[in-house]
Amino acid sequence: MKQWFITVIVLVVLLVGGGVFSGIRIVDMTERINELELSYTTLESSYNTLESNYQILQSNYDSLDSDYQLLQANYNTLEANHKKLEHDFDSLRSDYDTLQGKMSALQLNYNKLEVENRDLERLLEQYEKVPHSYYSAGAFSRHSNTYEELCYFLSSEFVLPRGYKLNVFDCSESAAYLGMGFGNCWV
Repeated sequence: MKQWFITVIVLVVLLVGGGVFSGIRIVDMTERINELELSYTTLESSYNTLESNYQILQSNYDSLDSDYQLLQANYNTLEANHKKLEHDFDSLRSDYDTLQGKMSALQLNYNKLEVENRDLERLLEQYEKVPHSYYSAGAFSRHSNTYEELCYFLSSEFVLPRGYKLNVFDCSESAAYLGMGFGNCWV
């Protein structure tokens, strides 16, 4: 019996020791589980915060991407407009250079015409000083009273009249006739 008793005591000691050890282990494991649960809760909260921040960042990215696409389209439009403006500018520059050349040629023609106009005005002034009846004395009935006919007459048919008739074709009229006729024909 003694052995049995010792066995029971050993078993009781073992059971009590095992229970105490198990109780210590259970308390230790419970504390560890509580720490792990707290860590899990903290991690879950951090994850939720990160998930929320990710959703905000994704939304911001989508908005920025949309803005970028719009800016890219605007840039492409502006670049196309810039190229068109450069082409138009080059075309206008070419047209301007062409017009400058034409203007220079027109200026030369204008200057030439100005000189001719001054010469014609001077000739007209001389012509107007001579009475018109000088060229319509009746002696030139085959010719009209034009510059061309006068030139033709003076270069082809002219013979200075020798007879003197007062107020018809006297000396002053002959001088004016020759001066105007030859002066205009040979200019």
